Amino acid sequence: MMFDAIQRGRKPTEVFKELLLGQVLNNSELASRFDDYFENVNSEAIEVIWHWQRPGGRPGLTDEEVDATLLKLLREAGYLGGDSE
Repeated sequence: MMFDAIQRGRKPTEVFKELLLGQVLNNSELASRFDDYFENVNSEAIEVIWHWQRPGGRPGLTDEEVDATLLKLLREAGYLGGDSE
């Protein structure tokens, strides 16, 4: 799964956009996959991904808002070091 790239320093929305190339996934399915991979992350992450304004999608949270929130939640869950942005 491409989510390990987030742990190597990639922004979550960059990884999401690559994952969506050539696949038919909605935000709910994307959130479910994220939750399956990062099982110890606060459930707020699912809601953030649900409300992400993906390319060509309905209005919602910006890439910057999603990245900042998810990186914070990932750090709190111990998936990232303290200085990942």
